[in-house]
Amino acid sequence: MNKNFKRLTPLMSAPVFYLSGAVFLALNGAYHLSWSGHHSWVAMFSLILIQFILQLLLMRSQKTTTHFWFLISIGILSRLLIFGTEPWLEDDHYRYFWDGHVQNHSLSPYIYPPNSPDLDLIDTSYRHLINYPEVPTVYPTLAQSAFRLLNWASPADTFAFQLLYFILDLMILSLLWFKNKLGRGYLLYWISPFILKEFYNSIHIDFLLLQLFSFRSSGFEAGKALFSSPSPHL
Repeated sequence: MNKNFKRLTPLMSAPVFYLSGAVFLALNGAYHLSWSGHHSWVAMFSLILIQFILQLLLMRSQKTTTHFWFLISIGILSRLLIFGTEPWLEDDHYRYFWDGHVQNHSLSPYIYPPNSPDLDLIDTSYRHLINYPEVPTVYPTLAQSAFRLLNWASPADTFAFQLLYFILDLMILSLLWFKNKLGRGYLLYWISPFILKEFYNSIHIDFLLLQLFSFRSSGFEAGKALFSSPSPHL
């Protein structure tokens, strides 16, 4: 087999598996598909396989600028496939929706737990799905501000969270590119199946803190260690 073809094989095959994983998550989030009751195991195995293949890709393929931006493009497409899907194997988002809903009615989620009779007048269709309904919210004020804003913009909608995360991701990518700080460490983040599942599909609010910290760090010389070791090929 041609030597160059061997070197390009991981470059061609990994995106196929990665996009297949993204489609798999999108379909499950949208239609709740299953495989004889073992869909969760299939999902975890798929994510692990995708990560393994991508690691092989990074080690074996040519580290060129074209290669780098090709994988960034795959990461963008994968994120877009997840847009609008319901979180899979998760229920934290119901608390996010509820906290924003309560605040937009001039009430405090720190005072009233979801099952409080005082909140019956602002009941929703997902209120009974909230975890630990007898406990007031534990999310800090920054998260609460995001919940309130996103609920105001688009009530009880995962798309609003996903769009916010995507915009911040693109802003960080642009800033790092402009400051010539894009490296392989950032590439691993951008194509990570963990990011795709836990943050873009499950919309965990932890991601917002990670992005804001990354955005701030990438804008100052003191933060250059965050995505350090820039590749000499870029």
